[in-house]
Amino acid sequence: MTRANSRKYNPNLNRTRRIKMIAQASVLTAKGTGAISCIQLTGRGGRKIIDRIFTPSSNRSPQLSVGSFVTGNLHDGGRVIDHVLLGCEGEGDFAINCHGNPIIVEMIMNLLQTHG
Repeated sequence: MTRANSRKYNPNLNRTRRIKMIAQASVLTAKGTGAISCIQLTGRGGRKIIDRIFTPSSNRSPQLSVGSFVTGNLHDGGRVIDHVLLGCEGEGDFAINCHGNPIIVEMIMNLLQTHG
């Protein structure tokens, strides 16, 4: 038996990983400075994350049905990070179109990681 195979199977290890990976965020635009960047948020927990960090520009609650777009602010507590265009591409799948400054993109990715 090789060393890799000698480890005991722990069914809770894989379960823990799946629970933690409820949503995934990816930067879709090229690295560097640009006018606009797009961040894709996918997974079962995507909607819950958006509900925590996004406030629509209108006073109404956002109608995030498939194919819809809403403008608003991404915030970390009371601090606004960026004014974005949020698109719902599927159940739990969102496109966040933000300003292309790499610092802002990094702040949004950190925010998504914190809440996801």
